[in-house]
This record gives sequence, structure tokens and C-alpha cells, in this order.
Amino acid sequence: MFDFSDTSYRKAASVFLQELMSKPPEHEVDNEGNVVVIGDGLSFGGDTDWAEAIAKLAKKVHAAPGEFEEIVLAIIEKLAQPCRERTADYVQWIHTLSLIGLLLKNAVSMRFLQGKAIEPEELLQSLLLPGVTNCCKSYCFLNLH
Repeated sequence: MFDFSDTSYRKAASVFLQELMSKPPEHEVDNEGNVVVIGDGLSFGGDTDWAEAIAKLAKKVHAAPGEFEEIVLAIIEKLAQPCRERTADYVQWIHTLSLIGLLLKNAVSMRFLQGKAIEPEELLQSLLLPGVTNCCKSYCFLNLH
């Protein structure tokens, strides 16, 4: 077991987590040219157990009050740029939305989301609501054809 009070372990684990959270979900192209996301498409990493493990590790590495939320919001801010510009494909939307879900499910308090890279109101108005609309349209389109 790692001792995350050690600065070098904490830094290495933080870099690992940032790379892991920034990595898009695994996907493949089927015989008809459709992009198919591997996993459930909802949970971060494609699986609820995986998402819970990532959240536990992130909370241990970033244990200071509000630090977990700050780190995850900073990653979401980077991932959300194509979504805000409406240039993201549905894999990018799913990745961003699953990371937002991980954040909201594991945030200690909504108070820790205030004044960070993305405010809760912006999460709702510019990412969650448009994301649900875009992902549902893509999902319905792919399943109807």
C-alpha cells in the first residue's frame, strides 16, 4: 500500500490519475462504420466498479478538503472544450459526461465546486443538458439504423 503522505508518491499517483481520467473511453468501429463505445457508456471507464476504484484512489491522493473536486474539475474543463464549441463527437461527450458523473457522485459537498474551473451552473447549462441531448440523438440514430 502506498503512503500518500510522501510527496513523490502523491505526485506520481496524481500524474497517473490525470492521464487515466483524460484517456477517452475504449471504442471500436463496427462493420457498418459506426463507432461503438466499449463498456456501459455511463460509468467512467465503462464499469461502475472501475469508476469507484478510480474515485477511491483520487480521494486518497487528493485528500485535502476540496482538492478532489478541484483536480477533477480541471480535467473536465480541458475535456469540455470541444463540447462547449459543439465540435465534440459522441465519444467525447460520453467521456466528459461520465467524468462529471464521477465527480458529482463522489463530491463531498457542492460547496467545494464553487469558484473552481467550472461552476455548477456551467456544468448544468453548457455540458449536462446539451450533452444529454447530443448523446441521446447519437444513440437513437445508431440504434435505429
